[in-house]
Amino acid sequence: MDCIKLSNIRCYGYTGYLPEEQTLGQWFEVDLTMWLDLSPAGESDDLSDTMDYRQT
Repeated sequence: MDCIKLSNIRCYGYTGYLPEEQTLGQWFEVDLTMWLDLSPAGESDDLSDTMDYRQT
């Protein structure tokens, strides 16, 4: 099992319940740990066997 860690990702976005939150925006911080099997990509060296980060 392989582990990919992305730490301290900081992004500015416009979301929230109140109109002020949607107008002013705010900072978001994210830590992400993904456990997955990347052995097929290592064996085939084929890009289609790797992780598609858009799916997370």
